[in-house]
Amino acid sequence: MLLERFKSSRERFLITATIGIGVLVLVIGGVIVPLFFLTHKASQELKEAMLQRATGEERFRASREVDQEVTHVQNDLDGLRASFVIEDRELTKILGDIENLAGAYHIVLRTDPAFSGEAATGLTLGVEGSFGDIMNFMRRLEQLPKFSAIDGFNLAVQGSAVQDVATRLFGTISFKLYLPPKEEAVSSEIVSQEE
Repeated sequence: MLLERFKSSRERFLITATIGIGVLVLVIGGVIVPLFFLTHKASQELKEAMLQRATGEERFRASREVDQEVTHVQNDLDGLRASFVIEDRELTKILGDIENLAGAYHIVLRTDPAFSGEAATGLTLGVEGSFGDIMNFMRRLEQLPKFSAIDGFNLAVQGSAVQDVATRLFGTISFKLYLPPKEEAVSSEIVSQEE
């Protein structure tokens, strides 16, 4: 055929080499290069998909950590709330102390004090007595064994009263009692903070 026209082996070698190189160029240009570009593109898409997955997993992990932290804080808060609840006998003692204090200063309590049982408990007392007795009662009220603070008070003379220090006053006293936590709750809180 084509190679039979050329008599020398050198000419045949050059023709064969030229044809081989041409076929090689066609294979490389027509098959390998497009295959390389397709592989490169698929590799980039795979990297992006893996990055998105890793980012999604990281966000999921972070959200789980936040959920666990919120649960932990909620449990701590529930524990603290439980530690501040007043026991019934302690409540009875505090109310008894307020009534005894009122009696010592000749104050008539027109409303019974009542607690909600929380750490900072607000009370409103209806009182009746002289100005001096009510002021002394309020001063001693803030010195109860449990820390308390008077939020406000309102006093008035009922009817037409003479301007006399001994005049009976009526009014209300609003105050809060701040109660310490139970001892076992305090010790467990200290242990958890040390860890």
